[in-house]
Amino acid sequence: MVFEESTKRNWQNSRLFVWIGTLLVIGCSDTKTRTVTVPGETVEVQVVEEVPVETNSLDFGETAIAGTVQFTLTTPPTIGADLDTKTTDGDNDDPSAAQLVQSGTSISGFSSASGDTEDWYLFNAEAGQSIRLNINGDGAQDDLDLQLFRDGANGLEFVDGSFSVSNVESISINEAGEYFLQVVVFQGEAGYLLAFEDSGAQSLNAKTSMRLSEIGAANCDQTDLCSQIRAGEWVMSTSSEFRTLMKDAPRAEISAAQEETISAMGMTVMGGAGSMVMQVGLPDNSLSSWTSMAQRVGIRTTPWTASDDLQFSFAAGDKDANGVPDQQEQYLTVLIAKSVGKNESMIKSVGLNYIRYKSALPNDDPDLIAQQFASHYSLIKLEEAWDSGISNAQGREDVLVAVLDTGIVPLTGDAAHPDWSSVDTDASDATGKLRFGFDFVSPPDIDGDDTPGIDPDSTDIGPASDTAFHGSHVAGTVAAPTNNGVGVAGVGRDVSIMSIRVLGNCGCGSTFDILQGNLYAAGLPNDSGIVPAQTADIINMSLGGGGFNQAAQDVYDEVRAAGVIIIAAAGNDASDRLGYPASYEGVVSVSAASHGPGGTPGDAILASYSTFGTEVDVTAPGGQSFADENGDGINDGVLSTIGSDSCSEPGGYASYNGTSMATPHVAGVAALMESVHDGLTPDEFDQALEDKTIVLDIGEPGRDDLFGAGLIDTLDAVRAAECLAGISSTPIEGDEDPCEPGEPVGNLSARPSSLNFGTGLTSIEVEFRNSGDADATVSIDSLSINSDLFLISENQVDSDRLGSYVITVDREDLPEGTSQFTLDVVSNISNLSLPVTINNAPPAEPLNAGPMHLVLLDASSLEQESCELVSPTDGVYSANFDSVPSGDYFALAGSDTDGDGLICGPFEACGAFQSLGDLKQITSAEVNFAITYSLFAPFPSGQFAGCN
Repeated sequence: MVFEESTKRNWQNSRLFVWIGTLLVIGCSDTKTRTVTVPGETVEVQVVEEVPVETNSLDFGETAIAGTVQFTLTTPPTIGADLDTKTTDGDNDDPSAAQLVQSGTSISGFSSASGDTEDWYLFNAEAGQSIRLNINGDGAQDDLDLQLFRDGANGLEFVDGSFSVSNVESISINEAGEYFLQVVVFQGEAGYLLAFEDSGAQSLNAKTSMRLSEIGAANCDQTDLCSQIRAGEWVMSTSSEFRTLMKDAPRAEISAAQEETISAMGMTVMGGAGSMVMQVGLPDNSLSSWTSMAQRVGIRTTPWTASDDLQFSFAAGDKDANGVPDQQEQYLTVLIAKSVGKNESMIKSVGLNYIRYKSALPNDDPDLIAQQFASHYSLIKLEEAWDSGISNAQGREDVLVAVLDTGIVPLTGDAAHPDWSSVDTDASDATGKLRFGFDFVSPPDIDGDDTPGIDPDSTDIGPASDTAFHGSHVAGTVAAPTNNGVGVAGVGRDVSIMSIRVLGNCGCGSTFDILQGNLYAAGLPNDSGIVPAQTADIINMSLGGGGFNQAAQDVYDEVRAAGVIIIAAAGNDASDRLGYPASYEGVVSVSAASHGPGGTPGDAILASYSTFGTEVDVTAPGGQSFADENGDGINDGVLSTIGSDSCSEPGGYASYNGTSMATPHVAGVAALMESVHDGLTPDEFDQALEDKTIVLDIGEPGRDDLFGAGLIDTLDAVRAAECLAGISSTPIEGDEDPCEPGEPVGNLSARPSSLNFGTGLTSIEVEFRNSGDADATVSIDSLSINSDLFLISENQVDSDRLGSYVITVDREDLPEGTSQFTLDVVSNISNLSLPVTINNAPPAEPLNAGPMHLVLLDASSLEQESCELVSPTDGVYSANFDSVPSGDYFALAGSDTDGDGLICGPFEACGAFQSLGDLKQITSAEVNFAITYSLFAPFPSGQFAGCN
């Protein structure tokens, strides 16, 4: 199967013109209209005027002007249909009538809030298998969810659920056994394709995926991109209309309006009244509050009500002893977040309250300074920048970096840190190295200091076993007191720190508290009621976790619009999983690099623990204290300031590792750029990264998923800042002029990088993109697979043919066992070869793919000549069309699961003679062809009606 460049790119799918040439003469054809009758209406469809390739292709001879055409249609044994679509009358609406399916199979279905609200399936699974639900549409207006159950001592037990607001839901099976799966409508209606994948199958997941087993992860720590939530709490952002209406109102009036609206929703404002983002919760954590709120938003309150049709139990565990299991609290929190506030003009977004976890040479201590420069500062050319002679390249004290973290070490008393206390004794006032500090940790269970709730004291109280004095380590890398004869040095040297405590004594904090810290740093209305006299120029967040929150995105948009550069740690997951806040739009995501064997910046490698992927913008030294890759006898960790658990002993210094340590290197460099170029904007910083004027391009040429734009380069950064300030760049021998952007370099990449259809998938979505520099042009010339069993279809592509494609396989002619193929992609930049694997192991019992509309079309007019609704016998569809005149015909068949009167739509079954990939006119009275499912519509939308 080959997909070449064509002038007919306007066709809906990439393979369409390969076979449509036999259907339509492409080029000089005129257009005309024909009528298509669907239930309740007759519509005109514009079609290209058809000129047959062959005439009298079906000829019964001179003595018989008409005859009988016998059709035999087959479907792969691994594909089936939901028993009760919009056009079928089966029943799988409750567990007792669950439809039996097998692993390695796919089911086409339809669900609707107006009648068919749930479909139930029963299957056996092995550990490692997964279930994937593809939904026809964007998944927002027409939203389906997945829920997984198993039999327990007292009926069904809830196992897991996927509650995304996207067109993909997925669940993984952790333990082998028998399970019930429920496809349930949240709102709207949609067709779907449900795949019971084996452990090898691969597919793309949505950025906003929300799986309860991940949200309720019990053992989150700084090495995981887990996404624990605070049950019974939500984060809500206010709409722009509300803010415009109240822009001149006093804070008290804004707070009152917000509290009145939230109270009417059955909730209470826990924090943030008067600001653009609120923390909202139940009136209390009692059983009655949970029940009342669930009923208010229309969520079934099982297992509390005996009259419920469906009752199920949740996992044991009720840490707050309120009669609501912990798992159920998480379950209801997610569903309430999706339900509440939809009709409130004051509310823009509602999200979960996720818990995030902590992710010229000076005259200071010569041994410590030597270790810092040997282990990490040498990689970013810090000494060269300080010694460059560029004005303010050692930092300005009026440049302010907000460090949102665990706080700062004690500055007074016996535990005062010798480095920090030598230059400041109050982190909350407007003077000194530390300015306008604040504590935004609000939950009493993790605050732990002597002043419950938020307060101006950002001191990190430890203990070291939990907080690791992480914020002090990060702040030290940004701008530890330097040239003070004590301790270590910071990248930003003379710049100032705004210490904002958002992580409590567990080393963790809530999304709401972190957002309030951002608003405060940016000088926007916040929960403290205080706007600092000086706002931060840069925000550093060496923290993160999994889980997208639209309300958080709203806040980061506002903070960036206020002119603040936001920099965050990508994560320590050693994978391409998305971590937040680093993966939000407008946030600079930092991966971690470390010394390579050569010891030079150009030899740097990705740290073994670092997250990587599409959202990484830049890399910086994150340390590997367990290694000495450059062989200099000094461990490669990042050395900085820490506190002490002892009330009578001062803090000291330690080497840490992580993207948490990489991020403050970038924040410190940004602060030096701000020092040279007063008024550095987020857009200017982003453009400098894109132009590669402030980085060393390591790894693949151009941007790549490991290092982003490259390794931050302090010397080039301060020189580039001169250019931005309108100053001629200070010449450096051997270095290029940073005022001239580097030549953009493109890079073609695919996600996933290999396609595994497993035993049941019929379609896989693959995305091709330019993972290099954004200004580079990357265009796809052709895609091909070394087999005619595949159909390659455009899903969402741009003018360069980058974007998502759907690869569909016809399993009918596959040999049993494992087959290997190759997807070859040719572009103007480079070529890719993606391995394609399929395991064909037919189930013991073939599935029933449901009734099919068999259609005979006149090849000239594309008008329907005959149509019959056919049901299978042992997986085979048979039908005879009598008295068919000799002539020219196409034959196709498909399902109509959504009841729109049209067949072969997205997520519906479809087949054609000779195949979808090779459409031909019928030439014999015996016609055989195969039917399959795909995620796209193989024919132009609205072309073919089913049987009326």
